[in-house]
Amino acid sequence: DTAARLFAEQGYVAISMRDVARAAGMTQANLYYHFRDKDQLINDTLAHLFASRMASLDEVLTPNLADGDDLERFVRWMVNLLAEDFVFARLLHRELLDGDAGRLANLAQVILLRPFTLFTEIVSAHGRRTDPRPLALSAIALIIGQILVLPLTPLLAGNAYNVNNPDRMVAQILAMLRPALSEQS
Repeated sequence: DTAARLFAEQGYVAISMRDVARAAGMTQANLYYHFRDKDQLINDTLAHLFASRMASLDEVLTPNLADGDDLERFVRWMVNLLAEDFVFARLLHRELLDGDAGRLANLAQVILLRPFTLFTEIVSAHGRRTDPRPLALSAIALIIGQILVLPLTPLLAGNAYNVNNPDRMVAQILAMLRPALSEQS
């Protein structure tokens, strides 16, 4: 949790193993006993953070996958996760921007593959006959992008626009996705 907070606040390059050890109240040697290097620390940190978040997605989707509201539940889960969990959202943004090939591969395989796969299944279940992956990628990018630009929203759209309303964000994203789902059904 300490490493996640530090990496989220300052970025992978700016944080050293010494910084993490100091902030966690342990010796650097003790930290190296548990993690061979900073790459393992960031990868294990991301895996730990996301594993706990995936449980909530499983609770939201698994029992009700075929009832028709799966698209909305998935979008709501992802919007709420990124809007409410500053450390996770910031860490995800930083890794997408600054991650090297190895860290990005880990991010794709360990962190994002399961929600991406679930989302492509949801898209397919809505009758889309073409490859669902481009739409799933676009939808995930739309959600991540919406969260990323939240600080700019009042400056661009005016203060009357309610930037901290996840329900409004979910409704807008669904309004863009639903026509794309029915395009080639």
